Amino acid sequence: MGNFSKIEHDFWQDDYVLGLTPEERYFYLYLLSNGRTNALGCYELRMKIAEVETGYNSDTIKKYLNKFMATGKILFDEETQEVLVTNWRKYNWAKKTGNINSILKYFKAVKSPKLKGILEGLMDEAGIRRNDSGTEREETIRNNEEQKETNGKISTADIDIDTDTDIDIDIDIKKDMVDVGSTEAKEKTSVNQERFDQFWKLYPNKKAKAAAFKRWKALKISEKTFQEIMGGLQKAIGSQEWAKDGGAYIPHPATWLNGGCWEDVYKPLEVQRGRPQSRDNNALNARRGFVGMDGR
Repeated sequence: MGNFSKIEHDFWQDDYVLGLTPEERYFYLYLLSNGRTNALGCYELRMKIAEVETGYNSDTIKKYLNKFMATGKILFDEETQEVLVTNWRKYNWAKKTGNINSILKYFKAVKSPKLKGILEGLMDEAGIRRNDSGTEREETIRNNEEQKETNGKISTADIDIDTDTDIDIDIDIKKDMVDVGSTEAKEKTSVNQERFDQFWKLYPNKKAKAAAFKRWKALKISEKTFQEIMGGLQKAIGSQEWAKDGGAYIPHPATWLNGGCWEDVYKPLEVQRGRPQSRDNNALNARRGFVGMDGR
């Protein structure tokens, strides 16, 4: 029996899916269910094979990839031709030995350093870690068999065991650590919030603020990194990529942070003299004026 991709029944009632054209919906479903999908949700998308399987040419495929990247549904590394379905873990990662072993297996095969770095963060959040020797392992989680064995020795009336036990303990430890240096922790939190507020004010596509702030906190941004992020953001705002189609391809801020896109190389927007500016350029210049980039 072959491998399976899990597609929820309410896929067809999802607001995002309903807003797609039939062609876009077809290609999105292809990204979720083609023969190279795996337990990890990150796989190599070979253009020639995708052309044959979907019937689309390479230009059409690239157009749809750009759309789904802009809306945060996927990440795509053009150098390694690898796709990461960003929401895959929500529906396909499970705390089962077989599933986790498959995740670790496919993680080792990922070629893209950028996607691998993002996956490491997602795996940490899910309780899947790498040990000091560089090989991957599952973070210690009590499975059902261990619970049964333990419960045979200790009365369940004395200890209430659930799947969130390790998480609760971890949270309590963190709270104790904050109490030890509460003043310092509050100062760091305040600085981090102020930095994010500056980033959010500047970012033109203000979507999914909570997701963006969650990713911002996970990055543990230093002053140096913050300056690099803001510098990269200003370059992106003044780029041809973000000006295209009136900003239609500006990704969600969480996606931009996830991909470390402040390190990307952007093509600066050039305005030819003596010719009227396009609608895209007018919109871009308005954003430049807002952030103080109009030279005045």
